[in-house]
Amino acid sequence: MPTADFLTGLQNKNSQSAIELLMTRPTLLDNLRKAHMGNYGVILSLLGCLEQGMQAKRLVDRIIDSCASSLPS
Repeated sequence: MPTADFLTGLQNKNSQSAIELLMTRPTLLDNLRKAHMGNYGVILSLLGCLEQGMQAKRLVDRIIDSCASSLPS
């Protein structure tokens, strides 16, 4: 089992700031923005297979937002 000192050293050695990570992976920011907006790639590809897929997605998004707003903060 690794020691706490070893884990801390490993974590410091391999850690990157969010900005450094985004600079080394330019598409990551765009993917994060799309995901935040609810445009997950898998979901979007499924929408093309469904009749009225965009309407179904909007309805599900509204239901999720409604459930999220009822959660205690």
